[in-house]
Amino acid sequence: MLRYLSTRNGVPWDARYTLLDPQGAAVNIGPGTRVFLKDEKRALGITSLVQGALFLWPDVWGEHILRAVTRAQLPKALAALERGGTVDFGAYKVDQHVLAGRRHSAPWSQITEISSYSGTLIFNGSLKRTTVDSADLQSIANPDLFLRLCRHLMG
Repeated sequence: MLRYLSTRNGVPWDARYTLLDPQGAAVNIGPGTRVFLKDEKRALGITSLVQGALFLWPDVWGEHILRAVTRAQLPKALAALERGGTVDFGAYKVDQHVLAGRRHSAPWSQITEISSYSGTLIFNGSLKRTTVDSADLQSIANPDLFLRLCRHLMG
């Protein structure tokens, strides 16, 4: 699941969620605008994309769906990591030892802080230097699950 939120004057304005099945079929739900570039589609494994129905209060139910996805997938993701596997979140790949961005990676032992600025995730190490590529939250599949795994692996 991908989340795109926009604000006006600090207030949530639009919310769009993209649900993606394992075969790459995606459906957009919510009234927000989210355009996927060709590279993003390839990185996320999106093979087809359709517009779903509009719903009232998409920011409220969308967050419920995100939490439900995390509850359902967290045990599987942790088990995959324990077996030595890698979990792919589009903009990042995670394993027990390393967080890998598209260009740079760092061992978990070097990542001391995760922060965000204007919807962009930043991974800092010692001296507040960025250790891994920054990425927009909207380009991270299952962002809630991703952040839970990062915090778990940072110790």
